[in-house]
Amino acid sequence: MAAKRKSNKKTRKKKKQLIPPAFIVGGIFFVMVLLIILAVINIKVKNLEKDIKLEQSKFNYARQIEKDIKAIFYDLEIDKSFAKHELIKENKKILLKYYLKLNKNEVDTLFYNIGNLLKKEKFKISYFSENELSAENEFIKIVFKVSRFKKSANKTNKEMYLKNKNNNHRLSIIIDDCGNNINLAKKLASIPYPITMSVIPFLKYSKETVKIAKQHNKTVFLHLPMQPKTYPNTDPGKGAIFLNTPKSLIEIIIRKDVEDLGFIEGANNHMGSALTENREKMQQVLNALKKYTDTFIDSHTSTKTVAYNVCKSLKMKCGMNRKFIDNVDDKNYIREKLYEVLSLFEKYNTIIIIGHLKENTIQVLKEELPHLQQKGIKITNIKEVLN
Repeated sequence: MAAKRKSNKKTRKKKKQLIPPAFIVGGIFFVMVLLIILAVINIKVKNLEKDIKLEQSKFNYARQIEKDIKAIFYDLEIDKSFAKHELIKENKKILLKYYLKLNKNEVDTLFYNIGNLLKKEKFKISYFSENELSAENEFIKIVFKVSRFKKSANKTNKEMYLKNKNNNHRLSIIIDDCGNNINLAKKLASIPYPITMSVIPFLKYSKETVKIAKQHNKTVFLHLPMQPKTYPNTDPGKGAIFLNTPKSLIEIIIRKDVEDLGFIEGANNHMGSALTENREKMQQVLNALKKYTDTFIDSHTSTKTVAYNVCKSLKMKCGMNRKFIDNVDDKNYIREKLYEVLSLFEKYNTIIIIGHLKENTIQVLKEELPHLQQKGIKITNIKEVLN
């Protein structure tokens, strides 16, 4: 009996030890596969969370840009009924699309302010035509579609001007934002026409730009930074005047701005869509400026500017910008804007226009100013067109 019990125990032990190896291998394989699946799922979940966060950040960024553009519309008093828009997802980017109904002057002023915003947010112009402007950066694409008043009788600005040609028509050109690129400053100064170079103070090449302008007998302006309506989102830079700048500090700031350049023959506002609407502040600014120059040009960055009228009331030599020619940095656009000036001669004998220190602007002026001169327009020094 005892021997049987022992043999039964041995049999049981043997039965316990006889777990099929395939089961063990299969179990290990199953656990490994399960761990891999869980790891893959974990990675996908994390990637999905990243994608969701990225999309959310894109939309938040787009909403902020949308608010900034809305603020510009509000500041320029663009009627809501003439400015519709939509925000949608297009491929991997957020699309902000605007449908505008504006006249030419409103479009020019709007694009000047929009241009500052696009530059700050590192947008690049991707397309333009007479009625459309597109710009995009890494996350957002913005499209402005404009419907304007129709041109009359299919006549180009050139044809209209030639029909009503007047040899007394004078055009003066100011190029803003000088001081940030010495090579472009040299190219601009070499153009054989009396172009005014308006220099922003405290930039890397401000002083050197003034020297180059003087060497080429170009008029030098202080491009005086002033508070825009989009401040603080848009910073006018060092040496700026703000709405809350006290009178005593305005005098100090302007003195330092002039001292930084070393020499000025006049001034015009850099940005300033907010400050140029404030009569009291403009009186303080121009009274301080009179110690250094009697000449001021209202850049006309706001449709409600009082700067020109305040300038006249102070018995200074005053002028008003009639058109920005390079809100879009494209040669065809700039050329078109330059020739749009011809139609303005139906209303004015003397016109001031403003461009910026850009390669395309310089190239168009170099190519087209001789043609304008041949049409009887006198390209003249800024001093000759002031009131």
